[in-house]
Amino acid sequence: MRGSRHIKSGFSIALAAVLALTSPAAVSVCAEEPTLLGEEAAAEKETLHIASAEDWAAFAASSHAAAWSADRRVVLDQDIVLSGDDAPRVAYFAGTFDGQGHTVGGLSVRAAVSGTGLFDLVAPEGVVRDLNVIGAVQPGGRQSQAGGVVGINRGRVENCTFFGSVSAHTEIGGIVGRNGETGVIAD
Repeated sequence: MRGSRHIKSGFSIALAAVLALTSPAAVSVCAEEPTLLGEEAAAEKETLHIASAEDWAAFAASSHAAAWSADRRVVLDQDIVLSGDDAPRVAYFAGTFDGQGHTVGGLSVRAAVSGTGLFDLVAPEGVVRDLNVIGAVQPGGRQSQAGGVVGINRGRVENCTFFGSVSAHTEIGGIVGRNGETGVIAD
């Protein structure tokens, strides 16, 4: 009789363990653990450092997606020189670009597009600061809104300089071609 009692209590313990592992409470604990996807989504965007014309080209190529630059910080680490008749331009920028007083030289814009410059459009939340640009912005045809640094500014452009030439049909500026309603240009 004593042996059967040990078997019954051993069976009871095993049954309790199986029930505990398959109970709704155990399942809900597992379901509430954080997922890797959630951690990645919450990660902060890295600062992008630009130290060459190739880095600039990669940055410009990424800028076609509006969400890509939102909340992103981009830093120019040294002077760079672009080459070619139509240098890579930043299509849309909604982050913070810090030129750190460096120069982007060799800018040449010849494409027949309006709203063009080294940065075509700076969004309301975008900032471009401490940047010097040397080059020529001369879009083909009867284009407008051409600037040496920014074509259309809806954000903030601070302490930027341009040396070179800008030509277009209308809305032309050395720093900014068209300063939108929310745009600010400051020293």
